[in-house]
Amino acid sequence: MKRKNVGKNELIKAPCRKYGVTTKHKALKIISCIYDEEESGPFDIYEDYKIIYCLGCDTLSFNYDLLVLADGEVSQSQKDFFPAHLHARKSFKHVFDLPFTIQKIYKEVITALANKLNLIPAIGIRMLVEAICEDKKVQGKNLREKIDDLANKDYLTKEGAKFLH
Repeated sequence: MKRKNVGKNELIKAPCRKYGVTTKHKALKIISCIYDEEESGPFDIYEDYKIIYCLGCDTLSFNYDLLVLADGEVSQSQKDFFPAHLHARKSFKHVFDLPFTIQKIYKEVITALANKLNLIPAIGIRMLVEAICEDKKVQGKNLREKIDDLANKDYLTKEGAKFLH
C-alpha cells in the first residue's frame, strides 16, 4: 500500500452534520491510500481519509471514501462520515424541551438512522410513541387505541395517527 498526504485546505462539498445540507468544507488533512496488486488482487482500491471543517457551522467531521475498480469499472463505492449524521435532515431543535425519556429515545433513533441501521429505528419509533402516550396519559388498551386518543386530544393529527397505525 502506498500512502501519501495529498493536501490540505482543499475545498470540498460535504453534508453539514449540524444542519444536514451540503455545504463547503475545508479539508484540514487528507491521506490517500492506494493498494497494490499483491494486496488487492485484480482490483484497484483507493481510500481517502479526511478531516474536514464545515465553513458554515464551524464543526469538524471525519470523512472516509472508498473506491474499488474492477477492470476499470466501479465495483464498489462507499462514503462515510463520523460522527455519523443524516444527510438532508435537521435535528429537532426543541429536543431539550422534551421529557428526558422521550429525548433519550429520540436521540437514539436519530443516531441509529444516521448509522444506516434500519431495524433499530423502527423499534425506537414504537418506543417513542409509547413514551409519548405515557407522558400524555392517554387511554387505550393497546397502542392503536392510545394513538387514536393522542389524535382525539389534538397531540397528533388524524393523518399522523393513520401513518402510525
